[in-house]
Amino acid sequence: MDCGQNFDADWLAKQARFLDGNDVNLVSGVVYLVGENWVDRCAVAQTYGYKIYRPCLPTTLLKRDIFSKTGLFLEGRRSGYDVAWLIKLKKMGISRGINETVVIHYIGINFASNLTQLFKKSILYAKPSSSIEGYWTPYLYVVAFIVSLGALAYSTKVGIVLFLAYLATRALLVPILKSKNAKLFREHPFQALLGLGIVGMVLDLGKLIGTLQGIFHYHVSTASPKNIQAHLEIQGNNMNSAK
Repeated sequence: MDCGQNFDADWLAKQARFLDGNDVNLVSGVVYLVGENWVDRCAVAQTYGYKIYRPCLPTTLLKRDIFSKTGLFLEGRRSGYDVAWLIKLKKMGISRGINETVVIHYIGINFASNLTQLFKKSILYAKPSSSIEGYWTPYLYVVAFIVSLGALAYSTKVGIVLFLAYLATRALLVPILKSKNAKLFREHPFQALLGLGIVGMVLDLGKLIGTLQGIFHYHVSTASPKNIQAHLEIQGNNMNSAK
């Protein structure tokens, strides 16, 4: 379970019956996101999908011995631990059932209440997600940024065309593909047309900054987990040599 989400009283019983009746090792339910204001709705459409049932880790019931095979969730991370764990499940061929009768809803704001909160949250979530084995999506933001700078340096016109193509993709294509519908455009056309592009750019800028912070923290900084582990190994080798 997770804070800020509304669970039905019988969700656990439903998941137990699903596990008993299906050949799976774990089962997840779905989340249904709507949004509370224009920023929240546009952020939902750009990320999880607007008014669509999407599988989520909260609502999951699993057989305990799965953790002996996959290991526990990554520690010390605000986000990304669920992605890393699901990647492990897929690699190991561990099946996950989806029970669409178990539905959770967010209490109040679904993603972010304003652009400032959206920007900060985007950075906060992107940083710990930038160093997960087999998960390359965060690095695409860095590559896209470098390509955009190169295009702009090569030709202003090319840079403008790429930006307009990006804006159209973020404001139209991505929300429809994520939501698998155009409900936001039908129900809130003014908010969708004016807000999706702005929200998309704020999201991507935050993800870019967060990913760069993550790369520095996990791969470059002397306090990165890899460097700390290497330092401990060197110390251990030195102690063994001294003995």
